[in-house]
Amino acid sequence: MTYLTKILDNHRQRAASDHRSLDRLMEQAAAAGPARGFARSLAETDGVAVISEIKRRSPSKGALNVDLDLEPGPMPRVGRPASRC
Repeated sequence: MTYLTKILDNHRQRAASDHRSLDRLMEQAAAAGPARGFARSLAETDGVAVISEIKRRSPSKGALNVDLDLEPGPMPRVGRPASRC
């Protein structure tokens, strides 16, 4: 059994034990409002656009960044601004 097979088996088991109503989930998704316009936001940026992700857990390493503060605030600067051509 490969590592990927283990992950898929785990997700299949979780899906099989999820007894929420699909109709209700579809209603909740429809009521969630429009998407945030990811591509448009990147295109309208005057400077460098950054895509980032906070990974909370790794299948192989367990919990990551346990003490990470996720309160909204100013974004940290990493590196320097890219020059324009």
